[in-house]
Amino acid sequence: MSIPYLSIIIFLPVIGAIIIALFVKSAKSVKLTAVVFTSIPLVLSLALFIAGYGDFGSPQFVEYASWIPSINAHYHLGVDGLSMVMVLLTTFLGL
Repeated sequence: MSIPYLSIIIFLPVIGAIIIALFVKSAKSVKLTAVVFTSIPLVLSLALFIAGYGDFGSPQFVEYASWIPSINAHYHLGVDGLSMVMVLLTTFLGL
């Protein structure tokens, strides 16, 4: 998989929170920025849920990267069918 969809779903709200904390001043702008940075992961998780629907037993959308090679630490992320439902629920509640 070339695009790290799960990492985008996880880290986009964090990036939005940092932008809000550092740059946004008015209450209306805070709400708009929060909606933008939480609705994108919701749309992505819905698309991933539809794309992987029916395969509940095996890991899907797996991302793997070497993080700190000197201590053999790796970034490994993936979801199965039940976890994908939880990701969808979490992004919905985040919005």
